[in-house]
Amino acid sequence: MSKKKKQYTAEQTKQYEARYKKQSFKQSEGEKYEWVDITFYMMDHKSFKELSVYATKLYLYMRQWAYRNEEWKKTGIFPYAQSMMSRLGIMSISQTKRALNELWEKGFLDKHEYGVGGVARWSFSNRWYIGGKQEF
Repeated sequence: MSKKKKQYTAEQTKQYEARYKKQSFKQSEGEKYEWVDITFYMMDHKSFKELSVYATKLYLYMRQWAYRNEEWKKTGIFPYAQSMMSRLGIMSISQTKRALNELWEKGFLDKHEYGVGGVARWSFSNRWYIGGKQEF
């Protein structure tokens, strides 16, 4: 049984287009947008596509966080607390913990050490494209 496609009137189509019309990306005065770079190769890779929504979101936030971190610019290692996503209201600590574990297991992050108060030190890894797991 196939699903019948809904037919829209010309007026409904105009309303829809006006509501969802693509707008050019403009940076308002005083606003600064930060970009996260991910290669097309990574986006098309099986490992990246298999990440959960939370892991993908966390990975993007961690990339953004690392780019602002001076230590990461020097050493490639950056601190990241599990509670940061919770404080931003993005996901709970337990969801963050599962997402961090998933990113580590699938080779997107490397653990370096645990600090005080749940702050761990991480680095980005390229193990994801070979499916390797780091021993810790």
